[in-house]
Amino acid sequence: MISVFLNGGCFDNELQFKVQAVEYKVADDFVYPELSEEAQAYVDEHGVPTGIW
Repeated sequence: MISVFLNGGCFDNELQFKVQAVEYKVADDFVYPELSEEAQAYVDEHGVPTGIW
């Protein structure tokens, strides 16, 4: 189970959501989710978006 909390000036350790983790067997150090064709085309063209949100 994965639980996500926010804590800060506007939040007081507030639970945002819970999800059930799923185990994946992988051949390397990375796990990649299956992407829709549209999402895969974006990643192929622009790379994986990273940064501060």
